Amino acid sequence: MRSPRSKSSSTVVCIATFESASMFGYVARATDPRATALAEAASGRYGPCTLLHASPAACWWLAIPGDGPVRSGHVAAGWHAITHAEMDDPTEPRTAWLMGELARWSERTAAPALEVLASLLAHHHDATSPAVCLHEGRMQTVSAALIALSRERVHYRHAEGRPCTQPFVDVSSLLRAGRSNDEAP
Repeated sequence: MRSPRSKSSSTVVCIATFESASMFGYVARATDPRATALAEAASGRYGPCTLLHASPAACWWLAIPGDGPVRSGHVAAGWHAITHAEMDDPTEPRTAWLMGELARWSERTAAPALEVLASLLAHHHDATSPAVCLHEGRMQTVSAALIALSRERVHYRHAEGRPCTQPFVDVSSLLRAGRSNDEAP
């Protein structure tokens, strides 16, 4: 995910698990999205998930880890990764590997970057790296999202299913639903 500051209308993107889908609506419609996200997270109604919020005023993430307190942080410009842990978590093997791959990038435009990112999310274990697309264990990959935020546009692509077998579909229009034509996310 690339996140330069946006000058667009408020956009909330739900990352990670199905558990956060119902929280998404509350946060997306809120006058104060951060306060609403924190209140919803504290309610105990949601399983582990991570939310990403991006608007002209703020860009932040909030993680409900399931094994401790809710955590959140600011999103700086640059490429970022979220798997089953916090954004850019160096202790999560997949995130650490993805961040290492992204650190070598010089790509600054969304279209070519999204193609390469899709292949990284479909990556399986090899001798030097962990699997990003998980087929076994307690937390198997069930979907994936690619998000690129710029001052001009939001790109949101979703793979419903494992990214090694399912294509990423452009669902950017979902972020514009319910907005007037002069409000671009």
